[in-house]
Amino acid sequence: MKTNIKQIQIVDYVKHSRSILMVLATVFAANSAMAATSYLGTGGATVSSCNSTTLGSGSAITVNAAWCQNVAPTNPSHTILKSDGGYTNGLLAANGTCTYSATCETGYDGTNLTAYNPSCVVHNYTITYTNAKSSWGTMTNSNPTTYNKESATITLADPTMNYYTFAGWTGSNGSTAQKGVKITQGSTGDKTYTATWTPITYTISYTLNGGALASGDTNPTSYTYESAAITLKNPTQAGYTFAGWCTNSALTSGCSTSVTISAKSNGNKTYYAKWTKALTYKNGDTTVSSTTCVLDKTITLPATPTKEGYTFAGWTVNK
Repeated sequence: MKTNIKQIQIVDYVKHSRSILMVLATVFAANSAMAATSYLGTGGATVSSCNSTTLGSGSAITVNAAWCQNVAPTNPSHTILKSDGGYTNGLLAANGTCTYSATCETGYDGTNLTAYNPSCVVHNYTITYTNAKSSWGTMTNSNPTTYNKESATITLADPTMNYYTFAGWTGSNGSTAQKGVKITQGSTGDKTYTATWTPITYTISYTLNGGALASGDTNPTSYTYESAAITLKNPTQAGYTFAGWCTNSALTSGCSTSVTISAKSNGNKTYYAKWTKALTYKNGDTTVSSTTCVLDKTITLPATPTKEGYTFAGWTVNK
């Protein structure tokens, strides 16, 4: 009677490397349509007992050597490595089948690591940015939001925000604000950076045109976008009426006796004090017109009045 033999076949797709011996016993079973296989163990192992349950019912047993093919990485540039620097080899499972595993370097993720041909793919890490002054505005930031171990060295660019000067990044680089922070090639791990800012200082200039603030009064000479609202104190000048702070030297624009620089304002400011005198033109006891004149500006006199029997000689002022 014929004896049928069934053996475990080990796939052999990858070229040679180190070997791990797996011993299989092929049990020849007489008078049987199909032979069974039994795993005995690796070289030097002790088999529990010599019996037909373990070795089969035949009187002559052939024990065959079987092999697991060593596996080199499919992407050597992604380096499947053990801690000792060697390739991960085929490993023998307890049931006698060949299984394969791999350990990827930090910065890589395993793909199909228990399959015959494992590989490692680069892991992408996140870069998160926050704005320390988010309640004051929105920053413009062009820096990347991901990187990996193979990325070229990244130097963080300075973000921008209206009314502020960038002071530096804090976070994964430490608690001291720094510009030009680098994420060097080969780095790993998620990164978080916070943009810090210094508010721009704007100037406030005054031209008093002969006036002065009362003793103890002052007006600020600078402010920032974060300053509270500022209400200007008004000056005085003997013999004149304060007609307001103007925004041009001609004293014709934005003139007001109650000026407030509101919170969240920006830009340099210049204010010019405007002074006036009240003029009343009379012809005898009759008022011809009333007007005001502005300090150091020209005066336009009224039209020439008439008086029977007289020639108008001009307007005069009794000082």
